[in-house]
Amino acid sequence: MRQTFYKKEFLMVVRIIAFVCAVFLTFVEIKNRIQFPIITSDSSINYNSLLIVVHNSFVIILCILLAIYPYRLEFLSIAAFSYTVECIIFEIENPMGFCMYFLGMVCLYIRGFFISKGKQKMICAAIALAIMILLRLHFGKEIFLNTLTENIAYPLVLCILLLLLKRYHQSIIDSNTVKLLNLAEYPGLTEHDIPLLQKVLENKQYKVISAELFRSEGTVRNRLNKIYDILGVKDKTGFITTFTGYEIIFEEDLQLHKVSIPD
Repeated sequence: MRQTFYKKEFLMVVRIIAFVCAVFLTFVEIKNRIQFPIITSDSSINYNSLLIVVHNSFVIILCILLAIYPYRLEFLSIAAFSYTVECIIFEIENPMGFCMYFLGMVCLYIRGFFISKGKQKMICAAIALAIMILLRLHFGKEIFLNTLTENIAYPLVLCILLLLLKRYHQSIIDSNTVKLLNLAEYPGLTEHDIPLLQKVLENKQYKVISAELFRSEGTVRNRLNKIYDILGVKDKTGFITTFTGYEIIFEEDLQLHKVSIPD
């Protein structure tokens, strides 16, 4: 039975990334505090250093939590967005703000945040980014215009590269792999669950599913909650994230449904 809706290999990569980030930030913070201590030589408090310590400590805690719960990618999103605000608004020449913004968006996408009302959420995210960019005008119009193009160019090139790699990788997988969800492998699931799950993959609302299958909405919800538990996914979002592109079958002998791929 599936315990999470991410593969173990992916979760291990997330753990490693979180651990490396936590160690790196800790090292950088210690190094910076040696150079720029919170308490200065005249016994006054350097509030800028204090804010940086609080911010980085917060992100380190998020990285530790992510290492413990690697499926909670929203921890990485929060950390990325916090650096987005810092870099875009207050550090005019730092292009990392836009990179961090796209990192946060990618994590939310992987987490399934945009499955429901995706267009509205994307519009809100774009508006938030535009507002942060406009706030950079406090540096002056000339500096704002001179740095804007360069700062946007780096993450744009990165996104294009990632998109090309993703599409290339996906084309290889799609041409050589038949993805099947065989309900017969999960005790408690029946052949009658196939049309129900197919409609869930179409991202239809429960009331629409219940009307099309001539069942009450409560019955549909209760059955799907039980199915989600059996499959090891948390909810509808987790199911769609995990099984999008799968063919749902109920077959005791899976060999009958395997497709041979020519070399």
